[in-house]
Amino acid sequence: MRFASLASGSSGNATFVHSGDTRILIDNGLTLTTLTRRLEAIGERTENLDAVVVTHAHGDHTNGLNVLVKNSIRRGRPLPVWLSEGTAERIDWQGIERPPLICFDAGKSFVIGDIEVSSLTVMHDCVSPVGYCLADNRSRFGIATDLGF
Repeated sequence: MRFASLASGSSGNATFVHSGDTRILIDNGLTLTTLTRRLEAIGERTENLDAVVVTHAHGDHTNGLNVLVKNSIRRGRPLPVWLSEGTAERIDWQGIERPPLICFDAGKSFVIGDIEVSSLTVMHDCVSPVGYCLADNRSRFGIATDLGF
């Protein structure tokens, strides 16, 4: 498994994870232009993403989601977004009628391609924030952002 922090901070957050044939983006608080440029810098493309998993609904983690998802729908390959129910209710999808959302309860695990994703409850000043542990058959990677109030 390999990962790259594409952005981390109050102006935007995004982390890329790749294992086998699976490419996941954790959060997207970046513009599509910035995300595209940063993925290209590591030899990747937005068109090859298999899913986005979201930690929480604050804008620095979600501001770029709607454009990324709209683009994927326009290309005919809707990008699924995995997130907690509470987070899903608080994101402004700005005109996307039915984004491909897959909601889960914090603490649950799910599989995206070659990667098993386990969600974990974390403390933060929003509804239903989660961290993640991602694992493939060789390694494990954990991410928890914005811990605290």
